[in-house]
Amino acid sequence: MAEYMREQQKPSASETDLINTEESNPPSAKRTWRPYWKGIICCGCCAAIFLILAMFVLILMFTVFRVKEPTLTMNSIKVQGLNLLENNKSLRPDMILTVEADVSIKNPNYVAFRFSNTTTSVYYDTYVIGEVVSPAGRAEAQKSVRTNVTIDIMVDKVMEVPRFRSDLGSGSLPVSSFTGIRGKVKVTGVFKKRVFVKMNCTMTWNLSSQAIQDRNCKNRVKF
Repeated sequence: MAEYMREQQKPSASETDLINTEESNPPSAKRTWRPYWKGIICCGCCAAIFLILAMFVLILMFTVFRVKEPTLTMNSIKVQGLNLLENNKSLRPDMILTVEADVSIKNPNYVAFRFSNTTTSVYYDTYVIGEVVSPAGRAEAQKSVRTNVTIDIMVDKVMEVPRFRSDLGSGSLPVSSFTGIRGKVKVTGVFKKRVFVKMNCTMTWNLSSQAIQDRNCKNRVKF
């Protein structure tokens, strides 16, 4: 009788398979944790990559792609014919003074700086006594380009300045010059930055020594 009862309590083969199947296949609520965490990890990786790219772009914008200020430098200047002004008796209005200046344009950017025609003016006591327009050009990335500027000044322009006679007696003329360059810097072939570079110089023309003294130049850049 006891043996019969044990046989009745023993599960059948089909019941055993059902139990094993339930144990090997837990409820769906327990199976969903894997794809859920995979989605979080994937989103985290995408966000990290996006932040890295954004930081990289910001670094480029403030370093490589940041437009820096081009500069103008007057390397040298000389005036041919100052001895004509020293001799007051032989001074004639049709005489010509020739100003020769060596000017360089420095481009500190990582891309080329293209500029249009350059205007250089010479002033004597706020009066324009000479002016010249130089051709357009290009300064390569992180390089300088030099240009020679030649300006012919008619002596009659100098003689028209009211203070000329008194300055002639002192043997020196206070003169200034202005050079302006308009150009643009093109970054990555898409972004353009227009630049206006100005250089103002003051100097004294010594008539007796025919030298240029007290030369002082200042740059200004406008974007």
